[in-house]
Amino acid sequence: MTKSGLRNRLYFGDNLDWLQRIESNSVDLVYLDPPFNSNATYNILFRSPVAEDASSQIAAFDDTWTWENGAERALDHVRTLDLDTFMLLDALRRTFLKEGDVMAYLAMMAPRLLQMRRVMKPTATLYLHCDPSNSHYLKMLLDCVFEGQGYINEISWKRTTAKSDYAQGATHYPRVRDVLLVYRKDASATATFTQQFAAYDEAYIAKKYGLRDPDGRAYQLDNITGPGGAAKGNPSYEVMG
Repeated sequence: MTKSGLRNRLYFGDNLDWLQRIESNSVDLVYLDPPFNSNATYNILFRSPVAEDASSQIAAFDDTWTWENGAERALDHVRTLDLDTFMLLDALRRTFLKEGDVMAYLAMMAPRLLQMRRVMKPTATLYLHCDPSNSHYLKMLLDCVFEGQGYINEISWKRTTAKSDYAQGATHYPRVRDVLLVYRKDASATATFTQQFAAYDEAYIAKKYGLRDPDGRAYQLDNITGPGGAAKGNPSYEVMG
């Protein structure tokens, strides 16, 4: 149990406000699905638990960020939290992002990511869901927040029902994936990781393992050459003469 008592509960509000109430080094796992800066409008899927707030919460969420919408204050907040992260964002602002929507988006994300790293245990892992439009900026930001050593994976999350939009006039390759950026607070720490497996499809087994031993075990004949061969110290065998 954390000192702040924030366990086994769902909290309603700005995550930055709640993150600041959580003690350091107390969280095992962080998953965030933040706004993507998609310039799209979404319907809110929840109601406020407070009756008088309900009407104001049933509104559209605009995933559009502008510098005038508190970005300067957010950047000043970053300066107080971590000078290196502030210097990265300040350099991006001064050189080519200026005070546009992407810069405003990163200024909003930075203090939250810094607070998330603070509350994570050394063995904790963070998964950030984003799309390719700004994933490169977020990866740069995460590299700075995690002091250049927390990167673990970049996972491509392919949409199973996405279309190429060619029939609607698209003149580009299909945009059919999102990104999961995976970071660990201490990349050298021993963290819990359970590899996931699924059963082989019967059609795959029939195609790849069509031969059978006398006792019924399936197998295939395939190339068994080791990488680099025996000259590099790999095992060498005589097979079938």
